[in-house]
Amino acid sequence: MRQTLQEQRNATVYQYRLVNKIEIYPKLLSAYKIVPFVCIAIEIILFGWNGFLYGLIGLPVMSLLRFILNRLTLLRVDNYQRQRWGWNITLPFMGYSPVSEVKFGLYRKTELTMFWIGLCMIGALFPWIKQSGFFGLLLWHLWLAIPGLIICLRLRKQHYDGIVKLEAENISYYHR
Repeated sequence: MRQTLQEQRNATVYQYRLVNKIEIYPKLLSAYKIVPFVCIAIEIILFGWNGFLYGLIGLPVMSLLRFILNRLTLLRVDNYQRQRWGWNITLPFMGYSPVSEVKFGLYRKTELTMFWIGLCMIGALFPWIKQSGFFGLLLWHLWLAIPGLIICLRLRKQHYDGIVKLEAENISYYHR
């Protein structure tokens, strides 16, 4: 006998219905692309060559830190889900992010973990990297975290057992 969708445990994404779709507007994406250059220019004016140096090395350092934190969270929470994550170089989901649909609860947990622990680690490095390094790393950390935090904020009233699918044009949230 055929089960209803609510009774099925291992349903595929095709058995889910679209609940919420967040559009990514091209003008907003263009503004998102320009922000790092403006911030690096401000950092160069404020801190000189140190600001330029940390502006250049901040993106790879923060991408690596976010990757390590994400992998540790996935190992702790759900090892199977690691297959659905990979490196992405397209904006706005640059870095280590989901390449296919992923559970919203897991996505929310990894994004919030990366955001808060990343802030704590940058703060802990402050005595050694001075103000220019702090602002450079903070700039890139916030720039990489903002898309994920916006998704978590926009979907905060949705069930955590739903599925999020990140695409270049939109973010889709599915639920049974």
